[in-house]
Amino acid sequence: AVMASGHRLGVIEFAGAEDTSSTISVGAKIEALCRDAWDGSNNDANLLFYTTDGTTQSEVLKLDADKLASFAGNLSLSADDSVLIAPLVL
Repeated sequence: AVMASGHRLGVIEFAGAEDTSSTISVGAKIEALCRDAWDGSNNDANLLFYTTDGTTQSEVLKLDADKLASFAGNLSLSADDSVLIAPLVL
């Protein structure tokens, strides 16, 4: 079937054992999703980055097909002892 908007192209999960019983939990993941229905001239996709806080996975960064980066919270950049903090919302 043709890829449609929201269909997953692939995912990489970073997981490990959380206890001595080898219970595996995901700590982070990167996911590629179709942005639109695909055809011969449109294969748009977004790349989503997730981290885990406690047991909750949250999207923290999206790189979209328009070459835009969207952050879920504040963006902090530091260089030469100066810091820029800008709120960027998904």
